[in-house]
Parts: sequence; structure tokens; C-alpha cells
Amino acid sequence: MARLPQPGGDAGNWGVVLNEYLSQSHTSDGLLKDNSVTSATLAPNSVTSVALATGAVTTTALAEDAVSRNKLTAAVRAELDGYLTQAETDTRITTIGDSTYAPIALTSQVVKSVNGVTPNGAGNVTIATGDAVPVTAIPIVRWGDSLTANWSTRLAPLLAAIGRTGLDNQGFGIGSQKSDQIAARQGGAPARVVTDITIPAASTPVALTPNIDILQGTAVAVGSTRSLSVSLMGVKGTLTATNPGTTPWTYTFTRSTPGYAINVAASTPIQTGFEYHDHLPIIWTGRNSTLLPGAVTAIPALIESMLKNTRQRDRALVLSIPPINTEVTGSANRTTLDAVNAAIRDAFASNFVDVAAWVRDPNVITALGYTLTGQDTTDIANGVTPSQLRTDTLHLNDAGYNVLNAAIEHEFKSRGYALVIGGDVTAPSVPGTPSAIAGDSSATLSFTPSSDNVAVVGYEAYSSVDGYSAIAATNSTSPITVTGLSNGTAVSFKVTAYDAAGNRSAKSSASASVTPSAAWSTYTSDSFTGSGSLYGTPNRATDTVNGGTTKNYALASNTDKFTVSGGILRAGASPGYSTAAVATGFADARASIKITEKLTTLSSTTALIVIDCARSAVGSSGTTALGVRVTQTSASQLLGARLNLVDSGGSAAQGPSTTVTPGDTVGVSAKWDTNGTSAVVTMWINGIATDTLTYTGTKPSGFAGFSAGHTTDTTWQFDNFLVEQAI
Repeated sequence: MARLPQPGGDAGNWGVVLNEYLSQSHTSDGLLKDNSVTSATLAPNSVTSVALATGAVTTTALAEDAVSRNKLTAAVRAELDGYLTQAETDTRITTIGDSTYAPIALTSQVVKSVNGVTPNGAGNVTIATGDAVPVTAIPIVRWGDSLTANWSTRLAPLLAAIGRTGLDNQGFGIGSQKSDQIAARQGGAPARVVTDITIPAASTPVALTPNIDILQGTAVAVGSTRSLSVSLMGVKGTLTATNPGTTPWTYTFTRSTPGYAINVAASTPIQTGFEYHDHLPIIWTGRNSTLLPGAVTAIPALIESMLKNTRQRDRALVLSIPPINTEVTGSANRTTLDAVNAAIRDAFASNFVDVAAWVRDPNVITALGYTLTGQDTTDIANGVTPSQLRTDTLHLNDAGYNVLNAAIEHEFKSRGYALVIGGDVTAPSVPGTPSAIAGDSSATLSFTPSSDNVAVVGYEAYSSVDGYSAIAATNSTSPITVTGLSNGTAVSFKVTAYDAAGNRSAKSSASASVTPSAAWSTYTSDSFTGSGSLYGTPNRATDTVNGGTTKNYALASNTDKFTVSGGILRAGASPGYSTAAVATGFADARASIKITEKLTTLSSTTALIVIDCARSAVGSSGTTALGVRVTQTSASQLLGARLNLVDSGGSAAQGPSTTVTPGDTVGVSAKWDTNGTSAVVTMWINGIATDTLTYTGTKPSGFAGFSAGHTTDTTWQFDNFLVEQAI
């Protein structure tokens, strides 16, 4: 039997003995013979990164099928399967015939065979559709924080509605977790071992410290544990975290099956989430990271890493971050939150679902059978989730999750992800032909709403810019404002309606074309006139001029509000009736005013504000006036705003009344045709055109103003009276 020469022996025969030994595995030119490297000839750990030179293992060095799947142990095969994700797969089959299926990952861009079928001359492979997984049969996996954790017990109706009941649906939400912790648990941005450790050969725990406190979070008592399936250096096992009552938590790793002891170097990634690469992910992350420095870039980057760690990236849903009840529209924290949500939407436009908007949409809420309270209405006006849908300042209750489920159901069905058996299959009626009002690079569409056998939950607008092919804007009701249009270019619009089941109506007829035009510029003037000594010192603070164009009128008391009282514009006691106006000196004008309070006591006589963009004379209500009236007939009544046009002959025209609330800015504009014989008069509420009338009477003198009056001693308050000129 061939052997190595023995020291101190084999005198004179060393060369013969050594050659005989080497010839067993080497050819005469020194290369390894075929089949000379086998599992029997390799000692444990004999093939390492140190033993192999860079580039030593090549396609020419390995015989055909030398390293194939059946040559690997079951543990190694399972580990490698876990690493193959969309991030490593450039070519995927997703469509077979006319049906869409779960992606079939390809390890090469050259297809040699599929299920034993080789390509024909055209390079096509015919596959029986039963060999693929329909998208409607793909289970879902949810990743997030407490919003996701609390969803689990309310998920059954959604799973039934989208045909997922009985599948391997999973939810992994941990309360108080930040985005980096969630991404580490999902495996997109894995945590890493801080210091070197050795995984023992036996299935016994070994302590380790991850650089991210990956399992820390609420709902685990002090001394209790939380665990996660992980892989460390290719060894599968369980990561267990114990809550010591402080942070960070303490961690151990226990391998699933015994094997060789493995050294793990610092910075080795803790791989997770490999069991769910084929699940359809719903990612809801960021609530606990929104106010951290750099969140606007960090959160989208972490979501991107999570999407790379799934084979279902194209089908994944990425949900918007809801506000807490103090993050009202315009607040500093809300501005930050809106910026983060905008960054997520822009980065993942095809995956993004604005669930924060769904759960504060009054039409959706009422369509699901809930009656809005006064506080709900206030919350919605403030841009936060209605109180009726919350358990606290943020978290949803059963009603809130019902609305959330409706949003996800709508997305699944409209995207074709849901297997619909029975249920609502009736589309809403076609909306009325929209009436378009042009703005600055925008247009506002008003239309007759659709009806539905269950409920209409939203509308989509399409423009002639792309032949009515892509959705230009959406809203839960009329009107819809379309932005991003080109000034000076005529455009028309169509509208569709959809319901919670994803049924869509046909497109409406096209609107008449309109041409967006440039913005209004604020008119600068101190030339206000009216009865009494308007702005008399000390009732008005110094004018603030912004950029030489905008004036904000502020008061020494009741700052930045004013009241018509005793013929004087001021903060004060019993108001009378007064008019203030500014001569504009131009034909096209817009005037607006913010209503900050409504009357709390009121006699049967109507109280009103009139905002005029044009009137023939100061305080002369019996002659030409183009304006909006805001009226209130009782203390309990909502405020109503409507266009009110009066020509010199006394003929009047009024538009429909629109409800407004304190905090709304109401305005009116008039734009005259080139001949000056007619004007399009538009009512604006919070910058959105809500009604329009055509005025054909005598052209009035050019100025804008407002008047206010009532018969009680309760104070009206207004804010930010602006007069603007069309550029």
C-alpha cells in the first residue's frame, strides 16, 4: 500500500516510496487525477479561504457536475437556498401565458431546461401552468412595529377577503422598534456580531452581542425572552434575547443540529428572514424613527434593503407612516413626517400605499358604517386619524383596523393579487362629465359623484396629456385637483370611480379643455379705505413686508387676527357692520380671508362676511359686486360659503353653498376676457377651486375688499386678508 517515507528508515528508497505515494493522486505532470478529491480524502476544515488561492476554483478546474446540488449535504443546500433572493437574481419568469405567477428564480441568464423541457428553436420553453404558483396563492408576511403587532388579531377578515385564509401568513411586529431593528429582523440590513465567538459543536447556547438590539421591544416582561430563527456562518439556529430590564438586551445563539465547532469573526452578519423570501411582504416601518436625524434618507434606504431581501419586491406593499394626534398639519413634527412619507412615496411609487390618508378619509369611514363625531371632524381637518378609530394618540382600535383592512383589500384586488370568490363584483356608475377650472400649473375637476351597490371609496382623474392612460390625481370625492400641468397648454380630463373591492367604472366623458395659467401675485398697498379710522394706532401693529410684495396685518392684541368693531378694524369688543377695501388698479383680482372663529351666540338675523374681488363702490352692496358670502344663521349652524354675483341692474346669481369651518381660507377671483365683457368668477377654499360662475353684467371698478356684519355683540375674528393680482 502506498505510503509516505518514514524518517530514519527506507534508506536509499525515499524517492521510490514518495513517487509511489504521489502517483496515487497525481499524474506524471503533477496535476490531480480525476476523482482524487472526495469526502473520504478531505479532513474536516481542510478546505478554507486560506488554503485556496484567489481564483483557484474555476469552471475548468471543476469537472462537469463536480459541485452540484446532490453533492451537497442537506444542511448546506438549505443554507444556500436561503441566500438566493431577488437581489442576486437578474432574470425571473413572472408571466406564463396570460397569467401572472410568483417569480421563478434563475441562476443563469441561459435557460438549459425547465422541468426537463429544453427550449425550441425560438428559445421558448412550454411549461404546464400547474407547475407555477399563482400570485393569488402567495402568503403574506408583515414587518413592522406595534402598528403591525396589533394588526394580527384583526387580520382574519382581510385574509378572507383576499383569499389568503389557511396559507402560511406571517406577521412580525415588535412594539417601539425603530426602522434599523425591523430591517435587521427581516434580514435586509442584518445585525452583525460585535466580537469574535465560537459556535460549539453541540447544540448548546453561546453568548453573543449584536450591533443592533434586534429583538428589543415592548410586550416582553423583565426576565422573559424573545427568539428568532437565524443563520450564522451558514449554521442555522435560534437567536434568543432576554429582557434584563435595561437596554441592550442579552443574546445567545443555539445551533439547530450538532456539527463542527465554527469560529465566527466580529462583523459577521446574522442572517434572518430567509424562510419568507417567497412571501408577499407588507412593510410598515418608520413610526419610531421619523424624528431621528437623517430619517428622510435613512428610512427609505432601510426599506430598500428589505425589498432586496425578498423575491416579491414588485408585489410588496410599503405603507405610509401615520401621525400622532398632536402632529397636526403645519406643525414642525408633521412637516418632518410629511417629508419622510414623501421620500418613501417617491422611492417606492409602485409599492406605496397611503394608509394614513385612508384612515382619515371621511368617505371611506362612513362607507364602512361609522358615523363621524364632532371630534372626528376636527381631527380630520387637522390631518390626523379620527379619535373614533384610535385607542390612544396613535394606535388603531378595531374600527381603525377595519378601515386599514379595507385599504389593503382594495390594493390587493386592484393589483390582481387577490383571489375573489363571490363578493362584490359590481363596478360603480360612471361619474358625471367633469367641469375643469384652470389654476397655476393645475386644474380642479368638479363632477357628479358615482353610485355603487356597496359604496364608492375614491375617484381617479386622467388627462389628455398622455391620452387619458395614466392616473393624474386621486381623491375620495369631488373635486380632484390635478397638479404638474404646463401653463399655456390646453388640457381636458376624464374621471373614474372605484369601490373597496377594486371594481372600477368606465371613464367619464372628457371635460371641456382648459388652459392653466401662471400664479397670482400678492398686491401691496396701504391704501385701505372704509368707515371709521381703520388700523388706527394702537390697534394695529406695524405692517410686515415679505420680499416687498406681501403684507400681513397683525394687531397689538389678539395677534394676527382682526375684528370689525365700531367701524374700526381691530381686536376688540362689540362689532358693528363695516367695509374695508383696497383699490387694485387692475381688472383681474383675487381676495381671500381666513375665518378663525364662528359666532357662539347669534340672533335669528344672519351674520355674514362678504369677500369681494370687484365692486363698483366702497360699501355699495346694491350695485355691481363679485364676491363670496360666508353666512351663519344660528350659533349651532355650520358656516356656508357661496358665490354671490350682483350686476348693476340688480340681477343676482348664486352658486351652491359649501360648508366651511374655522381655520379655512375662503376667497374669490375674477378673470375678465380680452374684451372685458365677461368674467369667470371662482370661489376658492383653502386654495382649491370649488365653484365657478360666469358674470356678463357691467364691469365694476377694480378693487378688492371685505365687509362683515351681524346684530349681536359676539366678536367675529378673521385672519390674513390678502388681495392678489393675476400675473
